[in-house]
Amino acid sequence: MTSEGSLIAFAADTDKEATIYAAISANIWNTYKKKNVYTELKYQILHCEEVGNSKAINDLGILKAKGEAIKSHLEEPLLQFAALG
Repeated sequence: MTSEGSLIAFAADTDKEATIYAAISANIWNTYKKKNVYTELKYQILHCEEVGNSKAINDLGILKAKGEAIKSHLEEPLLQFAALG
């Protein structure tokens, strides 16, 4: 990905998926850049297996609760992983 967020290389089944992955990657990269965290960061690798999504008819509160449950479940393992790097 270039500094403007354009893809240089990707592996996805469709162009739509590649665009979504690029948007996620650019958002992560720019967040680190804006917060001045990991200033020596040179690359990132994303392995996107599944993503949470829903139809517009689903209740936003339920989706938020599920997201918070996932966050609380993964927070400690991810912090341990981040401490290794």
